[in-house]
Amino acid sequence: MSALFGMLAGFGPVAVGVSTLAAILLCIHVVRSKRELYWIWLMLVFQPFGAIVYFFAVFLPELSRDPKARRMGEAARDALDPGRAYRAAKAAYDDTPSVQNGLKLGEAAADLGRWDEAETLFAAAMQGMYADDATLVAGRARALVELGRPAEALEVLTRLQDEEARAPRALLISARALHGAGRHA
Repeated sequence: MSALFGMLAGFGPVAVGVSTLAAILLCIHVVRSKRELYWIWLMLVFQPFGAIVYFFAVFLPELSRDPKARRMGEAARDALDPGRAYRAAKAAYDDTPSVQNGLKLGEAAADLGRWDEAETLFAAAMQGMYADDATLVAGRARALVELGRPAEALEVLTRLQDEEARAPRALLISARALHGAGRHA
């Protein structure tokens, strides 16, 4: 038993140092975020409990509302589970096979490199009033280029209107299709 207390006593200075460092960092957050200054007093006087309370009562909820933190969380989720967006889009498309859901599923398939599926989805969505939709045309043309069918991609790109054809995305796809077809602009 005394050996356990002796071992824990060795962590005392480290624990105090970590607690003080955390309190100082959170005090800096108080000042930079223009919070009430009594938080500084609470954190420094009631260590480590003041810092713990501030972390859970103020810092963590604020972090969850921050757009940068939200984007970082989404990026981490995408890195850990790259098929998540595809599965969600697939479920939505299976539930309601609309043009919008087909577009989302096609983009998700393209993001995963499933070019055959993406091309099929974009082609299926390019019907009726959506036959010349710039997003669908560009998505299908990109899928065709990635599938090694640049001539078809160039044919699909002719559906774009003048201002849509000059969009950077369309120009890049067109250039890749021309290069793939062995032609130069």
